[in-house]
Amino acid sequence: MTDRVGDFVDHLMIEAAELNRLPEFSQSRFNLRARTVIEDSNFVPLVRWLKHHEFSDNRIGKKIMIRHVKRKP
Repeated sequence: MTDRVGDFVDHLMIEAAELNRLPEFSQSRFNLRARTVIEDSNFVPLVRWLKHHEFSDNRIGKKIMIRHVKRKP
């Protein structure tokens, strides 16, 4: 599935790195910052819902990318 959501993964990495600039995250490890970005994106509930409804990994990847593209400013 990760090959379908490459742009989202790139976005996640960039956002997590940028959180390091904020005082409340300046001493945080990258994993914590990445988890924060993932939680804020509501990525996990979406994937769980799609898996529950038996979407294939390919379809889940496409849905995530569509959602990610729609959220871009």
